[in-house]
Amino acid sequence: MLVRINTLLQGYSEILFEILEAITNAVGPARETLNAEKAFEFAGVIGGFFELQPKEGLALVNVTVVGSGLASIVLFDTNILALPSEVMLAIFAEASQKLHEMDPLQKSKEDLYALRTSPRWLGPQIEVIRSATKMIERKINPVNDNPLIEVSKNKAFHGGNFQGTPIGVSMDHARLAIASIGKNPSLDYGFKGVKIAMASYCSELQFLANLVTNHVQSAEQHNQDVNSFFISSRKTAEAVDILTLMSSTYLMELCQVIDLRHFGG
Repeated sequence: MLVRINTLLQGYSEILFEILEAITNAVGPARETLNAEKAFEFAGVIGGFFELQPKEGLALVNVTVVGSGLASIVLFDTNILALPSEVMLAIFAEASQKLHEMDPLQKSKEDLYALRTSPRWLGPQIEVIRSATKMIERKINPVNDNPLIEVSKNKAFHGGNFQGTPIGVSMDHARLAIASIGKNPSLDYGFKGVKIAMASYCSELQFLANLVTNHVQSAEQHNQDVNSFFISSRKTAEAVDILTLMSSTYLMELCQVIDLRHFGG
């Protein structure tokens, strides 16, 4: 809703300000989901309908803002998950070092290749997430309607700002980064029973890493297409949920490692 209002407020979509006010008011308390009747009541619309002027209906149903809005939420969560992945890696590296000192029969440091190279593994994924975030920030701020109306020049410009490829590509890239981040805690360093669950999480996460943007399908005599951006955003949201499960499980493993480090039991 916020992304749509931000787009329409720029004044190139030929929509009355009263409609924007109604959209702003049609938000329930505490973000509750409203049915159509309740939303119109909050918006102060009598009779449950607007008398829309030419172009207003098209501006209100532009689906690009839905995809970019979902993408922004997903990337917010992704950026939050990226930070603890680095912190937990540092904790594990330090705790593992102590465990090797305690038990000389543990694997040598040379065998822990994945642990030693983890900063080089995580670093590129963080950069990809940052790049995807910047791309979505650009996508939620410009006008993405069509046609665009330049009132001062009395002209209508027919373009393709509504095209959702930037959203689909950024979501595909972010999902690949999420899958790579999930590879790290899925490695087998002990806690055998829990590793079965981790392997299951990781398998599904790697499946979700498959690209969506290469499956775009045109329709309606190539005038429209079944765009990839919303599908890719939904799949990335699923990947975030799985990485959250993996991160919480990994944190539980770290608690065990810390116990072993401090108490030797």
